[in-house]
Amino acid sequence: MTTRSGCLIWSCLRASRWPTATARLLSVDDQDVSGPEDTNHRIRVCYDYEVDGECHEGNVIHPCYAGGSRFGTAHSELLTVLHPGRHVRVRYNPDQPDQSMLSAGFHLRSVVPLLLGLELLLFSTAIPTRFGWSPALGTSLFLLCGCNLALILLVLLIGSERFASGIVPMPSR
Repeated sequence: MTTRSGCLIWSCLRASRWPTATARLLSVDDQDVSGPEDTNHRIRVCYDYEVDGECHEGNVIHPCYAGGSRFGTAHSELLTVLHPGRHVRVRYNPDQPDQSMLSAGFHLRSVVPLLLGLELLLFSTAIPTRFGWSPALGTSLFLLCGCNLALILLVLLIGSERFASGIVPMPSR
């Protein structure tokens, strides 16, 4: 979980420097992925774009996008920006032009899985250390756990997953 989250964040930051092309949204589906106790939705897109005369298809909004509440601002913003037939900017990997995304860059909430992995690591190390070979080090690790937990709560309170702000409409060709 921690490694995957770190890799996703790194790829989003790298993608901010990728070249861009104009993509045409082929389909936009608002899918209900709710469980018995939640109301989660995920928007699925399909778009095509051209790089050096070669056509490619993509389906990534942002690597860290996993959906969310259908009542959330982030979800409604995406639905406002994404319409079949609309032209938007797409970022593509210059080394592998078939890899692309509509929105790139860092989103604060993307770091939560990384911080949760760190929290589990700190906590699982703090307990045996505190009650084993180094009580002072264990106490310090428990303090770090508390600070990391506070950081997680802060990110959840102020962080954003508003991927729509990174999607740039383009004039039709």
